[in-house]
Amino acid sequence: MNTVKFQTVKNFIVRQAGKKTFSGDTARKLVDGELVLRDNTGFIRKEVAAAPSGTVKLIDGNTNITTGVSTFLGNRLEKSINQVITHMRIGYANDEYAGQEAALVYENSEDSVPAALRNANIVIAQDGKTVIKLPVMDFVKPGNDGNSAYTELSGFALLKEEQSFSIELEFADGVDMGAGKHYVELSVKGMSTFEK
Repeated sequence: MNTVKFQTVKNFIVRQAGKKTFSGDTARKLVDGELVLRDNTGFIRKEVAAAPSGTVKLIDGNTNITTGVSTFLGNRLEKSINQVITHMRIGYANDEYAGQEAALVYENSEDSVPAALRNANIVIAQDGKTVIKLPVMDFVKPGNDGNSAYTELSGFALLKEEQSFSIELEFADGVDMGAGKHYVELSVKGMSTFEK
């Protein structure tokens, strides 16, 4: 039995196919039931500079799938894989050593995320269009609520197959996150299309 969320995402994908959002082959596969929807979570963990002025790329064409660090291979999704993003999470960790992306616990409470990161924007863009642009503060939780889970987006966001996309943080000029090495985690959750 499928959940209401599954049915809603399925209807969204079918509507996108009807709008010719996908290649003809993918649209046909969706209509013919050759693609299935499955839960999917993508994430990237990256060390960022203590004084990250301007734009910081979290992924690029050289990003590799590395256990505990990234589920993204480059900056495009493979053919037939289309990611519907329903939830996001941004986390932060600090350590005295570099190269610790996979070894840290990432938190998103008000008292753990430095102001420079809280005041930044997260931007996901594809094909020259902004898919998501939100302040990081939207993903920071009050320190006493005990909830570091994902934030549900008000509407769905879609990353399409075989088109390059970017995930970036936009920092204010002149900010400083303080001592140590700084790590950011971005996680997107939802459902993706896959070949049967």
